Amino acid sequence: MNKKISAILLIVSAIAIGFYFWRQSDVRKSEQADERDVRNTVENFGKVLKNVSLLSSTASQDIEQNYKDFLDQFLLLQWKNDPSKAPGRLTSSPWPDGIEILSLRKFGSGAYEVRGNIVEITSVEQIGGGIAVTRPVDLGLVKFNNQWLIASVNLGEYSDNDIKTQLRECLPKSDMASLEKCSQLLKTIRNFDDCILAGFSSMESNPPQCALPDGRIFFQETNSTWEAALQSINNCEIEKVFQTHSRIVTLMLKNGNRLIATEPNIDDVIKVVDGAAARCGEVPIGTE
Repeated sequence: MNKKISAILLIVSAIAIGFYFWRQSDVRKSEQADERDVRNTVENFGKVLKNVSLLSSTASQDIEQNYKDFLDQFLLLQWKNDPSKAPGRLTSSPWPDGIEILSLRKFGSGAYEVRGNIVEITSVEQIGGGIAVTRPVDLGLVKFNNQWLIASVNLGEYSDNDIKTQLRECLPKSDMASLEKCSQLLKTIRNFDDCILAGFSSMESNPPQCALPDGRIFFQETNSTWEAALQSINNCEIEKVFQTHSRIVTLMLKNGNRLIATEPNIDDVIKVVDGAAARCGEVPIGTE
């Protein structure tokens, strides 16, 4: 009799242990699915940041159109009423290219905290790879009706070593230390992309210009003609293409050289590359 009871107890214990581990496995799978969905929400949100120009007269409409699938309604309304509180594009260059996730932390069964960096690039990084600047960001996500939505966003400051931040701090001041610091910082700006990266605006001109407080003006220079660009595309010499709003086209050649020209009309380069695809294959095209 005792043997039978012992056997029954062993079976019950085995079933209980098996159920426990099965339950733990099921919980972990659910957590992994949540983490995957949270990551996807944040990363896809990061991809549309460049579409929202915060200083534009259409900023509220752009926030509605680009952010509505990622935010809870309260945060979306808050940003539409005051776009200055939202992340997005402040200047023509650099612009946000995505969110790099550094960590995820779970709260309860329906909330996550995500820490990361908003990655910003210029046309240089668009073609050659790399990062211009980063900005810390903390996001809070909550699950609503089986969908993860961003409920809070806290933006950090750009790195103290970022020239844009340092100039923003010293330019308004008139003491000798600030003037000397700004003077030294401005000396490190040597071309158009440096000028834009430092926070100075691109002027509407052909080619675009960027002016510094010390009187220097940089042009977004070209090193070739549109005709030469057409020839390179049609000869299948192109590896990658990048186009800006100002019609400056940069072609990365297969031999490692870079060809920069002005296209007659916006998107002309896209039409030419698409026309050559049957002979040359698909070529990646980036746009600002």
